[in-house]
Amino acid sequence: MLSCHKTYSQFRDVYFVMDLMPADLRDFLRLGEQLPVPHIQFLMYQMMMGVSYMHSADIIHRDIKPENILVDEKCGVKLCDFGMARGIDFKNNPHMSSTYVQTRWYRAPELLLEYDKVSKAIDIWSCGCVFAELLKVGVLFPGRNPSDQVELITRLLGTPTDLSTVKGSRHGIEFIGKLKQRPKRQLSDVFPHADDLAIDLLEKMLRWDPDNRITASEAMRHPFFASIFSEEDMFQVSDLFDFTYEDKLTDIESIKEEAFITITKYNRILIRRRSSVANANLIDYKLNPIDSVNVNKLLIRRFSTDQTSVPKEHQNILKKFVNMFSKKDKRSGAPTPEKGTDNSSEPVGK
Repeated sequence: MLSCHKTYSQFRDVYFVMDLMPADLRDFLRLGEQLPVPHIQFLMYQMMMGVSYMHSADIIHRDIKPENILVDEKCGVKLCDFGMARGIDFKNNPHMSSTYVQTRWYRAPELLLEYDKVSKAIDIWSCGCVFAELLKVGVLFPGRNPSDQVELITRLLGTPTDLSTVKGSRHGIEFIGKLKQRPKRQLSDVFPHADDLAIDLLEKMLRWDPDNRITASEAMRHPFFASIFSEEDMFQVSDLFDFTYEDKLTDIESIKEEAFITITKYNRILIRRRSSVANANLIDYKLNPIDSVNVNKLLIRRFSTDQTSVPKEHQNILKKFVNMFSKKDKRSGAPTPEKGTDNSSEPVGK
């Protein structure tokens, strides 16, 4: 996940200094070139590492797509754009406030069918759609509207015959029941260049029933990643986020104080630098660097692009990949959505 390095504050403005990632995954997909399997493995593995850690904190990203997956010339990956992300409380509040989530092409079927009990599985579906693009270099479900999106899903996964496995509103379930019955296609026919392990993982990610989809941590242990999997990558948060401190934020000064305390959790140098002027109760605050500092060390591992390990037919593709970054000064601004990828919450069947 994209991480903050340092935060500077004059208590008038706050600046977040982050990693500079030269491109996103959409930039590469636009080249129309097929990546070698080892590189697909490593890109997907890092994605699942980030999603697994995020999900262990009970956070759903809700908008995973190629534009929000930043990459560098060494195949390093960072997840970004958490503007639609939400913390979830399955015990006390299982209902998400809105189904206005995810760009349509990467939107899970339960969201298209207006299911209000959103789960972490919606991120897995999105990751599966991205995985499919890497395997085939093309959007898997480029629906023109929510109804068309569901139609495209049925053409690949088949029309569900057991509606009890479909999650959605009454209207959404009725819509599925009226669709033409289509058989499930063999994913190996759709992705002829993918091996059996890749097909098996993809099938487990793209399932109608969110309760039956593979989890991010399970995906990391899948045989498709056997050559790069390490137990040390199974990093989980030790404590869930606690937002009860917000009840104490009654004025600007209390917000400034809480911001200072939070910043010093990440940066011990900062608290030593400010110790001469900081309030005593801030100096005595117990510092417990949170897990995200450590997980960033795991996510920063880089994939070796040793040419001796890459088939000759793929070497030109890798050169294009590296050249793409040398031509980009920086990634600036929000990506322009592809045509037909709006986040419209228009219900199916309308």
